[in-house]
Amino acid sequence: MGVHRGDQVMRVTVLGSGDAYGSGGRGHSAYLLEAPGCTFLLDCGPSVLQSLKRAGHDSAAIDFVLLSHLHGDHFGGIPFLFMEYRYENPRTRPFAVFGPPDTERRVRGLFSALYEQTAREALPFGLRYQEVVPGSPVVMNGVRVLPFAVSHVAELVCLGYRIEAAASRTRRSRRARAISGAAGSC
Repeated sequence: MGVHRGDQVMRVTVLGSGDAYGSGGRGHSAYLLEAPGCTFLLDCGPSVLQSLKRAGHDSAAIDFVLLSHLHGDHFGGIPFLFMEYRYENPRTRPFAVFGPPDTERRVRGLFSALYEQTAREALPFGLRYQEVVPGSPVVMNGVRVLPFAVSHVAELVCLGYRIEAAASRTRRSRRARAISGAAGSC
């Protein structure tokens, strides 16, 4: 799915929209967003690598991950990306993970639980974690992301995002989409 605005395109590929149980054979939550100069994931469920490969996308093109919340079906694929970047599709350029409070601890803990030895070693690329909170924008590679609170589960900070692609040479205004990885129950 793409939205064309003059010479700008923000393309969204649904890699997974399933629940935690893979109902209906759908992959776990993962949306690939491609804007000029920037490719990123909204959520990174455990089935993300298979979904990327099935759709013909190169995992190395991903600049960062935005997480809607910290349920495993939304962030459980990050350790698999790290393994892919270490062993199968070597990465040297920086990578970032943006998410609600506690993202870094949870991702590091999951990586260690799944691949203890590899998690102890330095990754061959720069890795940055950044906490995001509703109302505080993040700008990365010409894409502006404005997090907002969504209702999902009371015990977690759950986020939706307004995503704005950079203005083009022919258009002065930015073009936006709003998207959330979760709403309602799991």
